[in-house]
Amino acid sequence: MSDVKHILGAGCSFTQNGWGLQSNNERERDSDVFERDPDDYPHMIAENLGITADNIAQSGSGWQFHMYLVQKWVESNKDKVEDTLLVMGLTSINRGTFFTNAKYPRDLEKNGIYADIPNHLTPNVQIPDGKLDNIYWKSRGYDGKDVRDFFMLYYNIAFEPEHWETWQYMQLRMFQSWLRDVGLRFIFIKALDKKKRPEEVENLYTFPDGSQVWTDYITGYDKSYEMDLHPNIYDHHELAELLTEHIQETYSE
Repeated sequence: MSDVKHILGAGCSFTQNGWGLQSNNERERDSDVFERDPDDYPHMIAENLGITADNIAQSGSGWQFHMYLVQKWVESNKDKVEDTLLVMGLTSINRGTFFTNAKYPRDLEKNGIYADIPNHLTPNVQIPDGKLDNIYWKSRGYDGKDVRDFFMLYYNIAFEPEHWETWQYMQLRMFQSWLRDVGLRFIFIKALDKKKRPEEVENLYTFPDGSQVWTDYITGYDKSYEMDLHPNIYDHHELAELLTEHIQETYSE
């Protein structure tokens, strides 16, 4: 029996929700599937183990924001940390985070995380330029010039991919050290990124076929899967079953 009493999910849209179930080999991805419960692998794991779960994953977000949300959760749930296991889906390494008080802030007033925290954007570290970019940012409640100025100042480093990757992994190493210090156990799942730097990631889950990337594993049993599509609920069930077994074997009383 596992000594884990609570599951904390974190990551991007790949962890936040499963899309539609497979039907006649077609991959349905209708937004109304989000109302199904559970529809994400953190809650499915908890259901399998008969325990509770929180899932603070946010679609479109990058590593920095994921780590920030986990830290906020720990601050507000210190009594749960000892019994909690973090399952965190690592998103694409090229996603940056832009903190601002935007017109349309995310609604995160749950699990001890409040709605007045900074908002974020993840434009794949591309500095906005031109009329179309300004329209894009304005449609999301941002001032295009503010976004451009911010990225010119803060993300020039992103034009050197090796620097950007080193910076991101440096933050991940510090995050892992912090997790150990606060006593929050964790498993990382390479959910979206194809980058291969497993030596930088502790407790990185390896799939039965030897893959360390979730999308690679999905392709192994679903030849129709396209890499730019979200995992569906069936895929979440598959991952949840694997992680449930792993947790029972690794974290036993």
